[in-house]
Amino acid sequence: MGTVLGLDIGYGNTKLAWGDRSAAAPSTLLMPSGCAPVAFLPRTAMGGHDYCDGYSVLVDGEAWAAGLESHRLEGHSREHSEVYTDSKEWMALVHASLAAIEQPSVDVLVAGLPVSEYFSAHMKAKVRARLEGVHQVRAGVQVEVKRAVVVAQPIGAFTDYVRALTASGGRPLSSDHMTLVIDPGHYSVDWVVFQGIKSLRRQSSSSSNQAGRSILVNTVRLIYQTCEKRIATDQLEAAVRRGDTTMRVGKDEIDLTPFLDQAGANIVDQVLKDVSASIGNDKHALNTVILTGGGSGLFKPAVTKKLGHAEIVVGPEPILGNARGFWSIGQGAP
Repeated sequence: MGTVLGLDIGYGNTKLAWGDRSAAAPSTLLMPSGCAPVAFLPRTAMGGHDYCDGYSVLVDGEAWAAGLESHRLEGHSREHSEVYTDSKEWMALVHASLAAIEQPSVDVLVAGLPVSEYFSAHMKAKVRARLEGVHQVRAGVQVEVKRAVVVAQPIGAFTDYVRALTASGGRPLSSDHMTLVIDPGHYSVDWVVFQGIKSLRRQSSSSSNQAGRSILVNTVRLIYQTCEKRIATDQLEAAVRRGDTTMRVGKDEIDLTPFLDQAGANIVDQVLKDVSASIGNDKHALNTVILTGGGSGLFKPAVTKKLGHAEIVVGPEPILGNARGFWSIGQGAP
């Protein structure tokens, strides 16, 4: 029947969901989004490159490593800009994803864009063009992507929610049911409002750049102000990704939780002000609020406080919600 791949590339993590069109559920994979030319890799004791559990890939004929923790790289600065999808870093993660699923071709690849970029026809066309065609993933390995579909990031989580609701025999959403999806990522927080299951309310959907990285940067600042200990943002990010609640800095062990909570509260409060301003009067008509992405846990208490008149939903493994939804969208693509 052909392979469908849902691909959610973020600055912090890259999320994959893939499988046959007829499969009941996809296989999934979560990998860090660190990537760089091999010159930035550390060396093994025998003198070779240490790929740090990442993938060896090619980008425009150049040897890269992708899918590893950024702090393991030596002297490499990550791309942080609004043209991430134009970067070699982004393509390295596409190729790492194609390598990971070990398929000779992909019938449909569904990827997401921040909401602020999704409404640009030019941006969508450019991303589709980069994804479609034959990719030289590594030496001697080519993978063809026959068709690419580009959607707004949170549409994946909404699709995943509707699919799960249907599978559980839940009551279908009426044509007037108002759903807000909030997707806190590493570089941006995106949100969309749906009326029913088909109508995306454009004026109520938007993005904010006050996201996961802002929380990490503020946490690093608070730790230095309080403890006079300097830590690298990428190192803190890796600790958070692993679920560590403490970090050893020099000879001392630092409890990360109070610093992350304080930094997170400040950022979340500002983002929710942006969300409220964007959705306007739709706020009072909301029936369901879906939280997805890696920042769901940080956002839930504040969202419950401000939008508690609606049902607050955090799905299973919310960090994979968009990728699973993208895969579902691909299953139905012609």
